[in-house]
Amino acid sequence: MRFWIKQLYFALMLMMTLLRIHPVNSVVGMSGPGIDMALYLIKPFYHFKLIQLIHGPVGCSRSIGYCLVKADLIFALESAHPSINAAFIHYFSWKVNTESATEFAQFTLSTPRYLFFTNGISHHHWPTSCTYGEPRLFWSASLLKWKGLDTLIDAGKHLAESTPIPTDICYIKPERTALSISQAPVDLPCFTWHQNPRNLDEVRSQNNIFASTSQNEPFGLSILEAMAAGMCVLIPRDGAYWDRILTHNVDCIKYQPNNSKDLFLSIKKLIHSPELIPMLGQKAKKVAENYHAETSYREIVYAISHPYSRAVRSD
Repeated sequence: MRFWIKQLYFALMLMMTLLRIHPVNSVVGMSGPGIDMALYLIKPFYHFKLIQLIHGPVGCSRSIGYCLVKADLIFALESAHPSINAAFIHYFSWKVNTESATEFAQFTLSTPRYLFFTNGISHHHWPTSCTYGEPRLFWSASLLKWKGLDTLIDAGKHLAESTPIPTDICYIKPERTALSISQAPVDLPCFTWHQNPRNLDEVRSQNNIFASTSQNEPFGLSILEAMAAGMCVLIPRDGAYWDRILTHNVDCIKYQPNNSKDLFLSIKKLIHSPELIPMLGQKAKKVAENYHAETSYREIVYAISHPYSRAVRSD
């Protein structure tokens, strides 16, 4: 009930805003149908084109399925496909049997209105190349538990007992969230903590090993940024996006997910074989060259700038 009260309030605010500005041709939902629900509540009263971006899994509910059906155009990360399919089936099964709902979902996802994209980095924000030499470790994410900082902290305790390594931790502390968060900073040898640093690119460039500890990251933009900087990336072998794209001991090092001991051993391997860092880092940098924002977001930009077009440019 509180969710719907909040969305009705947002819908009212949006309608009041639209009364004060020129007619709107298109509206972009930047997060996901659950968060952008207010847009769908006011859509029947306006003639704008609703473009929805989806960056992660969506909820399995009839209201989410309704939004996905009503959106004029949806751009979603590939990792969101299973949850979008499940939301469609849940929505259609309210009207038809499960078998027919599955067929409707597959058909809907095959239409030109539903497109998948990958994230990218713009030319103007391309990361500064990292500094090779002494092995230095870098971690960057929010303190949400699923980002896995606790795994790195446990690995750091093992490192402190044998092979300490200079480590920079850049973190954002979420506000007003009901989700569990990790505690930071923590007193560990050689660990330097940076809360919401404005010089993130500078801090990253001073290191050469990036550790990702997230659990089933939908994409992993911080991993891409580290790759673009030429860093040697450590990623969990969890079946997430980068686990499927990168190859162990070729352009990354993989470890068992949520396993601090295995992460510790992977870091220790790089400390004792520092020549692997630039070798793997440069290979990862070549992969990152395929993820320029100017290419990744071309279809999205075209859809927004041509609201009356029925097609999305693919060239």
